[in-house]
Amino acid sequence: MTNLFKRILAAIIKAKQTQADRIILQMRCSQAYRELLSMDERELADIGIHRNDIKRIAYDKNFNR
Repeated sequence: MTNLFKRILAAIIKAKQTQADRIILQMRCSQAYRELLSMDERELADIGIHRNDIKRIAYDKNFNR
């Protein structure tokens, strides 16, 4: 393989991995959002979350790592 072909292939692989990582993160965020929404007020209070904070918390990238 030529060096140029290797660099092109590596760039394509990196782009696909980045895309896959974004999809996985989105799936984790959606799952966290659904799980938090399913909790009642007392369960949320026990973990220190208010219902109006669920979306912000669920889609926080640090929360979903």
